[in-house]
Amino acid sequence: MDTKPLVENERRIAARIMSALAAAKVVVDLCDWHYVPPLEEWQLIIATPLYDSIGPRGTYFRLVDALERAGIYKDVPMRRVFLKSPKDPVVKLLRQEAREQQEGTIFLLKEPRNGPEQYSAVFSPFLAIRDSVVVRRFSALEEVEMFLKNELREPESEWRRALNELKATRSASIFPVQRSVRELKRLGLA
Repeated sequence: MDTKPLVENERRIAARIMSALAAAKVVVDLCDWHYVPPLEEWQLIIATPLYDSIGPRGTYFRLVDALERAGIYKDVPMRRVFLKSPKDPVVKLLRQEAREQQEGTIFLLKEPRNGPEQYSAVFSPFLAIRDSVVVRRFSALEEVEMFLKNELREPESEWRRALNELKATRSASIFPVQRSVRELKRLGLA
């Protein structure tokens, strides 16, 4: 199953929430997006010790109050924001994924030869620790360029080389690439 990549708007929302919580002096141990395959959506997980000391209701009240004071409550998709204890198993999983590093190659392909333009990116780890390969698809070369430039954030010389090679030969690779499992999920490559 393909994981949808985390989009820039979702990253901005998390940053605005963190800013509001910091202004309200709410201690946050973890703030990270977590992909939930059955729902095919990203959910923002916020772990705070408040959850253990004042409970879930009190913690949500503090979050809503902080967002209202910052004037961003109406902009936040509250259905996708989840407050948790730092001891919660999901929080522990997110911390572990942030520490786990994978090194491998990103393969870029143009397919098929006939028909509409379509591109794909695949991360192939040197040591596989998962069962399947995830393919991220793009409908135009410009989308591939934006992915390489703005999301993958490899050095400009490297992504330009790969993009030129993709244009010339219909395939390219970038290696070695080292990312955490969390980052690979955000990129839609795990």
